[in-house]
Amino acid sequence: MQVFADGRPAAGADVTALSPDGARGQAVTDDRGRATLDLRPGHLPVRVSVRKDGFAACEEPAWIPDERALHVRLAQPAGAHGVGSP
Repeated sequence: MQVFADGRPAAGADVTALSPDGARGQAVTDDRGRATLDLRPGHLPVRVSVRKDGFAACEEPAWIPDERALHVRLAQPAGAHGVGSP
């Protein structure tokens, strides 16, 4: 999976995956915004949560890695202003 923020890869984002039976996987994105989760076929689909300071949390409720790649785009929280914004 890959995480983006402000149109760029987001390093240091916390990624958590939770399966229906309670199995949990965690990872932190690298400099390219990529995270690798060790997921077992019997524990799918997983609910994926992505968090990074300064951005609203994002959740994918039912991801099955073999069916599609997951690309998460984090957004600034409501009311936040980026550089150069009033």
